[in-house]
Formats: sequence, C-alpha cells, structure tokens
Amino acid sequence: MVQDFKSADTNGDKLEQIEAALRESELRFRAIFNQTFQFMGILKPDGTLIEANRTALEFGGLKSSEVIGRFFWETNWWQNSLETQTVLQEAIIYAAKGKCTRCLVNTVGLNNIIATIDFSFKPLRDETGQIVFLVAEGRIFSGDNLEPSLNFCSHEQVDSVQLDTENVQYQPYKDIVNKMQFGLVVWHLEDPNNITSFRLVTTNPAASRLVGFSLEQEIGKQILECFPNMIAQKRTSLELYAAVANSGRAVNQYEVYYSDERISGSYFSVKVFPLPNRCIGIAFDNITQSKQAERALQESERRWATLARVSPVGIFRTDLSGNCQYVNNRWCEMTGLSLEDALGKGWRHAVHSEDTERIDSQVKQIIQDYLPFECEFRFVHLGGRISWVISQAVPESEDDGKVIGYIGTVTDITQRKQAEQALQESEQRFQAMAENAPVMIWVSDADKLCTYCNSGWLEFTGRPIEQELGNGWTQGVHPEDIKHCLETYITAFDARKPFMMEYRFRRFDGEYRWIINKGAPRWNLDGSFAGYIGSCIDISDRKETEIALQQRAEELTRMNTILAQTTTLLKKRNDELDQFAYVTSHDLKAPLRAIASLSEWMEEDLGEILPEENQHQMRLLRGRVRRMEALINGLLEYSRIGRIQAPLSMVNVAALLKEVIDLLDPPPTFTIEVEPGMPTFVTKRLSLQQVFSNLMSNAIAHHTRADGHVKVSVKDQGQYYEFAVCDDGPGIAPEYYDKVFQIFQTLEARDHKESTGVGLAIVKKIVETEGGTILLDSQVGVGSTFRFTWFKHPLQ
Repeated sequence: MVQDFKSADTNGDKLEQIEAALRESELRFRAIFNQTFQFMGILKPDGTLIEANRTALEFGGLKSSEVIGRFFWETNWWQNSLETQTVLQEAIIYAAKGKCTRCLVNTVGLNNIIATIDFSFKPLRDETGQIVFLVAEGRIFSGDNLEPSLNFCSHEQVDSVQLDTENVQYQPYKDIVNKMQFGLVVWHLEDPNNITSFRLVTTNPAASRLVGFSLEQEIGKQILECFPNMIAQKRTSLELYAAVANSGRAVNQYEVYYSDERISGSYFSVKVFPLPNRCIGIAFDNITQSKQAERALQESERRWATLARVSPVGIFRTDLSGNCQYVNNRWCEMTGLSLEDALGKGWRHAVHSEDTERIDSQVKQIIQDYLPFECEFRFVHLGGRISWVISQAVPESEDDGKVIGYIGTVTDITQRKQAEQALQESEQRFQAMAENAPVMIWVSDADKLCTYCNSGWLEFTGRPIEQELGNGWTQGVHPEDIKHCLETYITAFDARKPFMMEYRFRRFDGEYRWIINKGAPRWNLDGSFAGYIGSCIDISDRKETEIALQQRAEELTRMNTILAQTTTLLKKRNDELDQFAYVTSHDLKAPLRAIASLSEWMEEDLGEILPEENQHQMRLLRGRVRRMEALINGLLEYSRIGRIQAPLSMVNVAALLKEVIDLLDPPPTFTIEVEPGMPTFVTKRLSLQQVFSNLMSNAIAHHTRADGHVKVSVKDQGQYYEFAVCDDGPGIAPEYYDKVFQIFQTLEARDHKESTGVGLAIVKKIVETEGGTILLDSQVGVGSTFRFTWFKHPLQ
C-alpha cells in the first residue's frame, strides 16, 4: 500500500512510523479476512477457535462471543450432527500434527439454509517450526447435502507457513490471504474525484493465476496501466469501485467480463468491499470455464431442444466407447451431476455400484451388432437419494450410415418400482395372513376361475390345491345347493358387487357342513377389475341353533295362537262370571234385605209383647243378614281384583289416608297417627285406598280397647315404598300368620265378632297383583304390624 510517511531524524520516529504501518496492515488484512467469500477461522492447535470472519458468523446467525474460545467442532454451526462434529475433530487433530486436511461437512445455517462446506485445515508455524495456529477455510455450497468425509491434501498442498515473530499480530491474516484459492487485490483511490486514480497496493498469488499474468509485478501501478480497457469496457465498474472507496459500503457478488492483450476474454465473479484510507479490496474468481461450459451446454441444449421439449425425461448421447457427449438438464436433475461432471466416463459416478457390472455386460452384448439398448438400474444422486430409471437407447448414424454412437433417454421409474415393491410386500403380507388366518380364503381372477385357496381351505376339504383351482371347488358343494351357489356367485361377479351366501360344503370326513361365503371384487392399480377375494366360515353350529330357534319360534307361534284363543275364551268366561256374580249378588241381596225388613217390621208390630229373648234372636237374624250381604260384597270385590284395571293418577298418600280415616270414623278415644313424609306419586288410587282401608278397619275392628292406637309409616326403598300399619291390639300368634290372609278365615267366632274373613285376603291379592309383597309381624298382647311394598312406577 502506498503511504506518505513524514521524514524523521531519530530511530524513535522511524519506529513509530513502522508500528503505524503495521497497525494499518493489520486492519487491512482483518478487513480482507472478514470480507472473504469463504468461511474463515483461526484456531489454536488444540482446536480452540480464536477468530471467525464475518461470512462465517452471518451464515450461522451467530455472535463472535458465542463461538470464540470453544472447540471448533463443538460450536453452534455443527450442533445438528454428531457425525459432522466427529469429522471436524479428526481433521483438526491431523492438521495439528502438521498435515493439511480437507473434509466435507453438512450444516444448517440461518433461516434453516442447508449447505455443504468444503473445509481445509492448514497449520501455521513460527520460525522454530512449531505449529502455533490452524487456518480453517471453507467453501459454502448452499442446497447440497453430501456425506461427511475426511481426506488428506497431496504432498504438494502441505505447505505450512512460517510466521515472522515480529509480525505475529497480523501475520496470520496475511498468510491466510496468500493461501486463499480466489484472487484478492487492494487498490488505493488517490483522488476521490478521479475514478482512474486507483493504484494497486497489494495482491495475492491466486489473483495472478486467475488473470493469467503476474500482478505482483504491477504493484504501484495505476489501474489503467494494469487493465488498459477498463474505461472502454467497464467504466461503470470503475465508478462502482470509487463509490465503495468514498462511501465505505460494500458491493455484493456480481459477474463482469473483461479482455485486453494479456487477458483473452474472461468472466469473473467479483465482490468489492471498503478498506481504510479510501482503499478497496476486490475478491474475485475466474469463471470463464464455467461460462464456456454454460454456453456449450446452451448450444447443445438448442441442438436437442426438440427432443427435450417433447419428453420430460433425461436425454444423453454417447460414442461407441461409452463416453458421454451430452446430457440434458433433466438428466442432471436426476443424478445431481453437472454437464461437465457427466462428460466422458463421468456419468458412471451416478450409477449405483451394484448395477454397473450388469450395464457393462448388456452393453457388451449389443454393441457388436449395434442393437437397441434397454436396461433398468439405479441412479445415486449426489445428495444420496436413490432412484430407479429405465434407460433406452438406439444407435446414432451419420449420413453415410456409419454408427457413431448411441442416443437415448432415461426415465424415472421410482414410483413404479416402489409400487411393484409395495405390491410384492403386500402379496407377501397377504400370503402370510391368509395362511395363518382361522378362516377359509379364496381368490379368483377376472375369468371367474379360482386361482388360490389358503391352507385353511385345503385342511377343511382334505384335497390338494390342484383339485380346488378353476371350478374344482364346486365339487364339494351339496347337490341341493349348487344351483343357488353358482347363481349368486355369477350374478355378483357380473355386477362387480360384494355377495354373501350360505350353502353346505363337504368336509374332509365326508360330512356336509354349513358355511357362509363372503366375496368382494378386487381392482388393479389402474382401476381395472381383477377378480374376487373371499372368505368362508363354518357356521354349522350356528345354523343348527338357528334351525332349533326357528322350530321354537314356530312352537311359540302355535302356543301364542292357543294362548290367544284361551285368553279370548277366558275373557268370555270372566264376562259371564261377572254377569253371573252381578245377577247372583242382586238375587241374593234382594231376599236378604226382605228378611232384614220383615224382622224389623215384626219387632215393631209386636212391640213390648215380644220377649227379650226373641228380640235378641231378631237382632242376631239381622246381623246374619248383614254379614251375608258383606260376604257377598267381599266376594265380588275379591273376584274383580286383577281383572279390572284401575286408572292411574297423581296420589298424595297423606291426603288419601285422611280420607280413609274420615270414612272409617273411628271412636273418639281411638288414635290413628300418620307419620310425616308420606310420598306423592302416580299410582292406582283406588287399589292403594282399598289396601289402607282394609288394614286400618281391621286394626280398629279387632282391637280389644276403645283407646287403641294405630300408626301408619313409610320407608323409601329405591324402586318401591314400604308402608307399615302398626296397632297396639291383642296381637296374633305366629301359627296364624298365614291363616289370616286366607279367604273366609277369622280368628274369632263370628257370633262374638262379625267378620267375613275376606278383608286381608283382598289386601294380599291387591298387593301381589301390583307386584308387591305383604308381611305380618305380631306379638300376642303387644300388637301387630302389617308391612307391604308398593312400586313407585306401576307395572305395565
């Protein structure tokens, strides 16, 4: 770099000038270090990172503090892969031993950008030969995803750099710049208003190699002396360089074309960045070859454009030795190789290693007679993806008919292969399932003929599969069922619809067993009809049960018919009985009432002349008449229970009991207690009233004291209520518990206590008709308790 130093007479002034120059050099090289295209880092021999350039930090979205001081392989760039960390660690270990190493690693950058980095690790030594630093330089290839790998540079590449201890502060950066694979030049804009006043300050060896002449010999010259056609061809570039030097703003990578007497038309990829004191750094790479290859590719693509347009497949041309002369973009997409990489024998790198021998063998067979070529094999993409392809090629001839090579296509058949593999796996799964299924399985083709029977089928029939295939299976169908069986099968087959049928099928022991056969249509991948698949299950046990149930159902139908007839007859008899009971009660009550009236009239007519004994006999006569009438009424009431449906209504039991007590009209000295909490629910009011009325009247009538006590209580038992009527009367001995509920049974002589013996029988019949139960709990001399249950919801 050109500097204007002031003259000095003392060694101190000179030392200050040298130190200032060193500081400026260090700033310059640090700026270059940070502005490079590549991923750059400086490491201690043990792998500790001490410096990382801006490209590396921006790629990972990291801060310097997050990575400096850590082992390089443990930094945040490589957290996504343990394999990558291992490769980097091994490469650093080798470099620390003085060996220049290279490795390919994958990483995920900012915004989840997937990239492959081609790293080289170079040792830097001091004047004693001891390694003091390692330089990490990596080219970033976005979108690639290669297998991590490690290898050593050739002997010529192992060029560890000796450090000058005086310049140890900045020398690593200078050595890094000198070893970079792309060109670096530094220009100083001497006049900010003159775009041609750039003077070359320094350069690296790669720059001379890329431009084709020694730029080291041009240091100190102005830009037009080095590149005389810059004004004519690239004035805008000079203006851009001046703007960077004056403004301090960098310019991202772009492409330029330049030519003069020393440079024969070359393309360069360029990045411009500012440096101190109106200096700029230009990092560049010669991309002429890639541009020429691109033009050749474009020309070749135009030549084969028609073929490429009509077929979305890979297209290639080869000579008779198998050297590739052309591939289209689709071929490159399928393999991951560029046109340059595919030329010659390069295409073989895309072929799976297990398939190359088979391809060579087939080519050897056809090449002698120039036969067409067709082969299926696998491509291995650079990213590791494997795809199946079918390659088809035909000989290419010149105008005179001489065969000069082959031209062909490559079609991706991965989906077809996957479908075939899936089909094969499906067939294997089906075979395994079918052979182990506990049912009989069969398969037929589109011609209605059976093509498969599983082991379950063969075990059932006891016949070899050859006898079952085709129409052989029909030989086992019962003669009476064969017509129905075939009609069902053929009708469903023609309609392409599922079917289900039952028939008798001969087992291996000769017994015909009932089976149920279910079938469903099969379809090919293209939607065409493939036949049927079905299964059979032995249902003989179920069939026998169904037949037995059918017989029982027929018997039940006959029984229901008889029952209906009996019910009709019984209803008729009940109606006749009701009519008879009504007529009988009317005919019996009429003379009884007449007898009672005559006895009263006789007693009134005779008056006082009738002796007391005769008056007593008259009263006994009328009592017997009333008993007879009550007996007739009780018999009628008892006979009607269960035959006449009482209506349902909402019943307040407490109010109902009050009505019953009022109707019974107990003596004033007699106490009837109703416990609180009586329910209100929907039930048959009349039936419940009859039960309470008979129980309470029975307790009053048979009590031995005028000051007796009766208590009515209730308990909620979930689905029903349990009511209790308790009195403190004479009680009933246990041996009479059942007797009291029998009709016409009384515990006292009727001459002493008028009773029909029907009341408790009516109670029991009503309670049991409604689904409940009634129990007696009594102790002689203490009292009796009648408990009965009553459902909350009436029986239907």
